[in-house]
Formats: sequence, structure tokens, C-alpha cells
Amino acid sequence: MNTTSRPRPRAILRIHFHPAEQTEELYGQLLAVVDGISSRVEPLPADWSTYVDLTGALTYWGRDVEGLVAVLRLRLLALHGVQCSAGAGPTRSIAAMAADATPPGAATVVRDDPYEIAAFL
Repeated sequence: MNTTSRPRPRAILRIHFHPAEQTEELYGQLLAVVDGISSRVEPLPADWSTYVDLTGALTYWGRDVEGLVAVLRLRLLALHGVQCSAGAGPTRSIAAMAADATPPGAATVVRDDPYEIAAFL
């Protein structure tokens, strides 16, 4: 039995919401949808975005980062008609850069791999 285990790679998501009309109530509803995927949410209401730590949620939901982000984007669109742009990566800064480079209705995922990170940067 192997007693050494590799640490789980971190998966941080930055998601920007792009609603037709911005209200406090809607922002709260969108955060509730995100909280249904992962309870590790840091709201950023000033720019209608949020950080989400997906690391533990990946195991819970049995999905990879792309799959879990797709589920979240689909829920936001189905429940509230809100498009979003999402960026995921091993750090907050990479997730933020990926989200900023992504148009509404899409997602960019940068895996926790030095070569993939270098290619993205």
C-alpha cells in the first residue's frame, strides 16, 4: 500500500455574472446557485463576480473542473437566464486572468500543470 499521496490540485474559479439588469436581489440569488455547488464562496459584488474554491467540490460531485464549471454555468442560465464568463486555475490570480480573458457564455480552465500555466501566461 502506498502511504504517500499527492496533494489534491487546487481549483479556484472566478466567475463574472452578466445579467441584463443588476439588482441586489438577483446577485444574492446567483450566489445561492454558486453556494449549491461549493460552500467556499467569496462574493465580489462591486464587479458582479465571485471567487469559488472548487477543490473539495470536485470530489463531492465526482467531476473534473470543466464538468463542474459547465454544470454551474448551466444552472445560472437555466434558473436565472444569466450568462457568465468563468476562469479556473490553481491560484486566484490565474483564475482571475482566465475569467477576464473569457467572453460571456464561455469558460477557460488552466490546469495545475507548469507547462499549461506557462502556455496560458
